[in-house]
Amino acid sequence: MNVYIHLEITAREEDSNLLKAVLAAHSGCEVLICVSNIYNFLFKRNFLKKGIFHTKSLEHNDWKKKFLQMIYSQGNKITSLDEESAIIKDKEGLEIFLKARFTNESLFKASKVFCWGDDDYNMLRKLFPKHKHKFILTGSSRVDTWKKNFEEYWSTKPEKKNKKILISLNFPGVNGYNSHEIAVKNLKTAGYFKRSKKLYQEVVEMHKVTNINFEHFKNMIPVLARKFPNEHFIVRPHPVEKTETWIELLSDYQNVEVNNDGNFNEQLYKSKILIHNSCTTAFQASMVN
Repeated sequence: MNVYIHLEITAREEDSNLLKAVLAAHSGCEVLICVSNIYNFLFKRNFLKKGIFHTKSLEHNDWKKKFLQMIYSQGNKITSLDEESAIIKDKEGLEIFLKARFTNESLFKASKVFCWGDDDYNMLRKLFPKHKHKFILTGSSRVDTWKKNFEEYWSTKPEKKNKKILISLNFPGVNGYNSHEIAVKNLKTAGYFKRSKKLYQEVVEMHKVTNINFEHFKNMIPVLARKFPNEHFIVRPHPVEKTETWIELLSDYQNVEVNNDGNFNEQLYKSKILIHNSCTTAFQASMVN
């Protein structure tokens, strides 16, 4: 069996997708991991044999819809495991999230949708009863890589006295490479607000809160750097957030490093404290105490 694993954000997904790839190869599969444009090139020219195409989302925009339709029409099976999960959301927020990312039309083309846990599994079965047999409660390979038995994979243990304070940022809504207005326009164009009626108001409210938190973090980090001059701080912006903002703001502090290279876990295992703002990274830190 050929397995094609779709990679969107390398720093977030590469290692967990490698785990899936190794397990699939161990079972006798041929595995390829690529980004969208390479897969688009290969499938358009029929360079790939039939197999399973595994992606993070079934609904995104018109391009993704046509892309998956092309793959489906060539006789490939499509599976999905969401990378963003919405595990920080309450029940109402989860429903808003899932309605934006799934439709009966997109689920028709999917063979299986893998779920992180009981919440998304039960909600998806409730929202899309025609396809309830396609939802499989498996857990996430990302979460698997957070477990302690992967500690040696991420890094060698630094001495306790050399461990750092990690500040994980989540401000793409106010410090992203696209403005908030462009991001909202893109969501509207892609049909997110049409699929999920309450999503627009959630985005508006989230933007207000994010703006407030952004200013708090901009004030807090220099205070911490001055108050604890012997501590080493790593400021890790979100993968789609402008690092330049933080580099400029913190350039005077020798004990602060702005760095979002590699997987978050690599920096987490070298740290003794995590400071975050409503981010999945909190769950990762909790799992390794």
